[in-house]
Amino acid sequence: MSTLNNESTPLLRPHPNEESQPVRLSDSSTDQAKSSFIQSVLNIAKMCIGTGSLGLPFGASQGGILFNVIGLFIITVWNIFMVNRLLKTLDYIQQHNIRSRICGDDKRNGSNEKFINNSLMSIPTGKEICNDNTVLKGNEIADNSSIDRMNMVNVDEPQSSDTFAKVAWYAFGSKGVHTIDAIMITLMIGIIVSYEDAALTFIEQTSLTTGSKGYDAVLIFSVIIPFACISEYKSIAKFSAFGLFLIIGVFVVVVNYGIHTNGLHGFNQITTDNLWPKSLSSFSNWFGAVVFSYGIVPFTFNLQESMEDPAQMPRATKMACTAVFIIYFIIGDFVAIIFLPSNHNFGGDVLSVLPNTWISIFIRLAMTSVMVTSIPLILIPTGDLLLRKVGIRSDHKYASRISLTLRVSMCCIGAIISAALPNFVYVMSFLGCLCVSLMSFVYPLVVHLVCFYKFCPEDVRKANSKHVFLDGVLLLFGTGATILTSYLTYRTLVNQL
Repeated sequence: MSTLNNESTPLLRPHPNEESQPVRLSDSSTDQAKSSFIQSVLNIAKMCIGTGSLGLPFGASQGGILFNVIGLFIITVWNIFMVNRLLKTLDYIQQHNIRSRICGDDKRNGSNEKFINNSLMSIPTGKEICNDNTVLKGNEIADNSSIDRMNMVNVDEPQSSDTFAKVAWYAFGSKGVHTIDAIMITLMIGIIVSYEDAALTFIEQTSLTTGSKGYDAVLIFSVIIPFACISEYKSIAKFSAFGLFLIIGVFVVVVNYGIHTNGLHGFNQITTDNLWPKSLSSFSNWFGAVVFSYGIVPFTFNLQESMEDPAQMPRATKMACTAVFIIYFIIGDFVAIIFLPSNHNFGGDVLSVLPNTWISIFIRLAMTSVMVTSIPLILIPTGDLLLRKVGIRSDHKYASRISLTLRVSMCCIGAIISAALPNFVYVMSFLGCLCVSLMSFVYPLVVHLVCFYKFCPEDVRKANSKHVFLDGVLLLFGTGATILTSYLTYRTLVNQL
């Protein structure tokens, strides 16, 4: 995915104890290596380009050739905007904590003015109002040693959660943290299921299949278990990084086979029927596949906090997402077009169009190995999160045993569920519509609106009131799209069983 954890699949994110420690609202900066601007752009791009890209031709086929381009552009801009909204929300919280600290110092020192540390993000100009209505000068800058901005925190904030969850805490309290954690757990378990389903799909198309998806699921489960027992995150991640190069090889082979079989005659078969979605269900399948293939918004802070210059996060996101848009357009539309003569509609992942030759079998087996080694990268943080939710600390004498039991249990449940599911692109699409869309297009706007009114001074709220209308419109669209597409993709998933 990135040098953050050396992984290449789309929704596997840095473990809190990995190379990029989250910059928590309560933590000071770490001494660990940070990414340069170019490295950060590549990290963001690699987070997107992963296993989910195998379903992009399916998405383009469902959404339509022309609509896929327009929709990809909209989803790209939407992701960039939501990242900026989360960054602004964190800025509101930090500014509020600074004002609260300064006002507390003023009361103790008998002073009415205090210079403000502005080393990370600029505080809005104009008068800053403390909780007790003390007026501070908001356009003055202090030296970097006057205030440690990252320590401007509420003493009651959850210390075990990352920044993404802490923002929910500032907006909604402990209920917000529990809600976000529950959605993330659901998403990560869903990814485990989809990856096991992907491995089953690939195995079914090789001579290693037992002929029964249930028995194949048992085979995959038995192979995953040894990797699930490994607690060393970096060793697994380095092997799994091979997936990015393999995915590139997959599309090279697929495009070569498509051109060898059909030439470029697919461009002559483009009609109005394959330019647009044929139904709302087709639109939903497209929406889920594309949203899943981005999925960077929930991990905005992990990425920002790995950067040498965190203030460059908006610019890095814009550049990375623009590059990803171009790549996704080529992957989705071009592959869908060249296979029009022989495969008018993709019914599954891109590997499903390949014949059973030695090279395609090798690729399927290699992708299966990537799935198997990628699953523990989700199991480890999911298990840790579940342990925290039940109140078991990492230093508990039985913590490692309980964590291992949770990982094995999740693998077992995933194997049972995946054996009953259709091709993993339908699972991926459903997860994109439900969890990723909720976390990417609904949550950032909700917390931004709440924190805007909760922590911004009155003059700042008045000066930026136009943002409320824009956020409201986007929140309406995001919520509606999440609910509608989740229902339709779920119905499609059930019909495929």
